[in-house]
Amino acid sequence: FWHHWLAGWLCTSLGRRVGDTLSLRWSDLFNKNGSYKHRMNTLKEEKTGKILGVRINALAQSVVNEYIEHFGINVLENYNRNIFDTGDAALRKALKEAVMETKIRGDISTHSFRKFYANTLYKLHPDDVDNLKVIQTILGHSSEEITKIYIGEIDRKIDKYNESSVWCR
Repeated sequence: FWHHWLAGWLCTSLGRRVGDTLSLRWSDLFNKNGSYKHRMNTLKEEKTGKILGVRINALAQSVVNEYIEHFGINVLENYNRNIFDTGDAALRKALKEAVMETKIRGDISTHSFRKFYANTLYKLHPDDVDNLKVIQTILGHSSEEITKIYIGEIDRKIDKYNESSVWCR
């Protein structure tokens, strides 16, 4: 359970795909002196082959700290080891079971963590003119248009257009 909990939170707080998250090593998050790295500069995305300098934010640090404390993990002793020993299929199965157990409605998948991350950032910074460009960069998308589709902004605009009073009698 705990490793799925950590994987979900890391996907949510770092905006990475599940496969990339599950491939993390302790050395991706920590310096050799045991302090957190400012950015992950070692994670090569499986899908794109890009290395993105993902910031290890306070939420990610908090959940990692809780996990380390719960299991009494010495990061330096495990520095070059993988954090997770489970694959995508196990996490997907656990998430499916959790969704069924809690009776959450909707299309929920492991990719929902990444989309939640992107949508949260988008909605937290509505007045920033560079908002979409920043999210595009964080996600590693090739264009702002792809990011708009990804976060559902195009669907929201289509809904707004269709709710226009022009169509009302």
